[in-house]
Amino acid sequence: MEITTGPQTVTATGPLAGTLDTSALTVRPVIRLIIPALTAGATARIAIEDTASSTEFSDAQAVAVFDVTGPIGDPDEVELSITPDLTPSMRFGATHNQLRANVTQLTGSSPSLTAHAFAT
Repeated sequence: MEITTGPQTVTATGPLAGTLDTSALTVRPVIRLIIPALTAGATARIAIEDTASSTEFSDAQAVAVFDVTGPIGDPDEVELSITPDLTPSMRFGATHNQLRANVTQLTGSSPSLTAHAFAT
């Protein structure tokens, strides 16, 4: 189940494209984040956030936070995951519940981050 719309490349903070509707889920999923690329010397913090509001993410809460440091790139990528037992407060199974990936920090000289978030 895609959280982001495939791999997304960004050079500034903010939400990555895509969301995952979790309103029909009956259990918390494993959340996975693949980072194929991050500029050398750059650091990034990616928060997986949930919402329960009809005004999407006006009530965003971090479910998981991942911190990485570059360089990351071909042929090596970083894959991180967090299991359901570590996300007990994640909201799911009700109207308006969604997940998104939000880059809350991206530092370095001309940083570039490619990330792909999904749930299994």
